[in-house]
Amino acid sequence: MPSTFAWIAHDDQEAQRVREALAAFDEQGMQDPLGFGPIRDAFSEMLFPGTSTVHTRARYFVLIPWIYRSLDEDGVAPAVGAARARERELALIESLLRGSADHDGIIGRQSRGDTRQLPSAVYWGGLGRWGIRRFPGTRAEYVATLARRRRRHHDDADPDATEWTGAWHPALPSAPDHWLEQTSIELTTDEADFLRTRILDSTRGSYLAHLARDATPGGWPDFPWDHPVAATASPDVRRQLMHARLFSLVQHGAALRYNRELSALLEADGFDPLAADYHAGLEGWIDAMDAHAELLHSWDRTDLWSTVHEQNPRLSATVRAFADWWFDQAVDDPQTAARSAPVGEQLRQREATIKGARAKLANRRARERSPVAQGGGRLAFRWPQVRRILDDILEAVT
Repeated sequence: MPSTFAWIAHDDQEAQRVREALAAFDEQGMQDPLGFGPIRDAFSEMLFPGTSTVHTRARYFVLIPWIYRSLDEDGVAPAVGAARARERELALIESLLRGSADHDGIIGRQSRGDTRQLPSAVYWGGLGRWGIRRFPGTRAEYVATLARRRRRHHDDADPDATEWTGAWHPALPSAPDHWLEQTSIELTTDEADFLRTRILDSTRGSYLAHLARDATPGGWPDFPWDHPVAATASPDVRRQLMHARLFSLVQHGAALRYNRELSALLEADGFDPLAADYHAGLEGWIDAMDAHAELLHSWDRTDLWSTVHEQNPRLSATVRAFADWWFDQAVDDPQTAARSAPVGEQLRQREATIKGARAKLANRRARERSPVAQGGGRLAFRWPQVRRILDDILEAVT
């Protein structure tokens, strides 16, 4: 029987975390059998605030506000607000498909009217972090307060006004005519200027803001620390990037070692081994560790943890303890970390502690249910999504 997930989402932020966890099953390098995820997520948010692994294109940062603002403008009653919002989001799918030459990144382009994960669910948190959404609550709370917001608007402003700026940033561009009939996934210049300004104002001091100000479209490297503008970032950002880069490198060895163990167990179970050659991957990792040995041995891990805790004060002691153990093994002797049986046993125990009966290294039935790799790629901290969103913005403003 295939495994399933179920949850009760008490707010949009919680639901967003679950969506990212589910999306991780489809993104190379993102699965987290050993529990490094809280550290990864801390770096992702400090470098690229308001972004997400489930974001696709930048124009949703204006399309979603237009849909929800239209509920206010059209006098939609709270009792039918959620249904009307869904109808308009489904109409948006068809509008974008009709109006866009490139359909890449259009949410729901395959499932169309059966789409369950609507764009508003994906972007609501980022809209708040970038200061585009000024309403502080969830989508359900937004709908529930439609009538109250209209009463307040007419009490405080011209009753003939049509702009509902209380819930949204006042500089949000106006929606074009007939946009729910046909529109493009590409930003206009005005929309791109607005989003760039919101990034610069709301995430000031972040690497995201530095890129939005100084990067040019296209030519993005595979990792954020390799972008040319990284060298001109602030000292704080350069320090964050240095820690993220070393964490990504060292953690990669644990992911490769885990998958090599999993591949061998699958083969012993009578399944095909994993398609990737994790033996070769580990040899390449050892070479990379040796090439960075001087930097790794001088790595200030006290400052690493201070940086991570600043972003995530609730990071658990067990996550930090396991990460420190792996860092010690990998930095002191990467060859032993890659090959020794005791290290492999520690990884098995770590996964079993986190996942229980779902732990693949310790449970043949778990392997039978899902005989596939658990990541294995290097962490890039939302970089694939960030560079696409920035490309959308920077191409439209240049």
